[in-house]
Amino acid sequence: MTDTVPPPGASLYEEKTAPATPPAGGDTPPPAGGTPPPAGQTPGEKTNEPPEGVPADFWDTEKKSIKSDELLKAYQQEANRAKGLRDKLAKGYQNVPEKPEEYGFELKPEGKEILGEAKLNDELVGLTKNAAKEAGLSKEQYDNFMATIVPELHKVSTKEKPEPTPEEAQAVADAWRKAESAKLGPNADAIVQTVGKWAGELKAQGIFTDSEFALVRDGMLATADGVRVLQKIKNLTTGDTHAANGATTTSTATVEMTFEELSAATNNDARSWDPKAEAAAQEAIARWNKQEARKKR
Repeated sequence: MTDTVPPPGASLYEEKTAPATPPAGGDTPPPAGGTPPPAGQTPGEKTNEPPEGVPADFWDTEKKSIKSDELLKAYQQEANRAKGLRDKLAKGYQNVPEKPEEYGFELKPEGKEILGEAKLNDELVGLTKNAAKEAGLSKEQYDNFMATIVPELHKVSTKEKPEPTPEEAQAVADAWRKAESAKLGPNADAIVQTVGKWAGELKAQGIFTDSEFALVRDGMLATADGVRVLQKIKNLTTGDTHAANGATTTSTATVEMTFEELSAATNNDARSWDPKAEAAAQEAIARWNKQEARKKR
């Protein structure tokens, strides 16, 4: 005897439905269940793209997962920056004084030991305060800077320089003599020899002691101004004027005028607006002309 109730799916009738009308433009409608995965990717497989909200720097494209170590490291860095900013704000680093005079600093114990009894230059310290104000430094920043730099500058300024070699010392002396001789003009050697010989005669006569002559030789005769002073004293005391070339002419006790002195008076820019400068230039010209006239006698 057979069952009178057919089992499920045993119907002999197959219902046929009309195909769906494709949308305009010829696109095929997505299948039921959503958009299929790309070719070569199975449903549910992870992609190389980071999830929404996750920066690409913290996404491992090979493992298709978040780089936890990198993300934690970045978080710690940001936390440290925030803490540093909070510390600075707590110390008043955002406070800039209204006037430079409000700045001050306190040397650390080691800094005080380095300076010892040395005194700071008030004018220079005032300049640093003005500079700090212009730079927008807070009191704390200025204090830290000065407490560090002042002892170091003191060490540099008081550091003994090494002794120059004989060659270096000679080069410095030669450069000095060349510069001072240029100030005396083309006949500098003759002028210096004449004045130096006169000073040597005073030493021989006992007028100058050895130490006094050494002072004249190594001090006054080492500069153009010193040579001119000695030349004028010599002329006043001997009644002689010595021309630039070393020739001697007899005259009254008149001070020899150098060409450099004449040039300084006549080339003074103040002549155009200062009557005194113009008068000094005219006097120098007259004096020079008289001096040249005496030489021609």
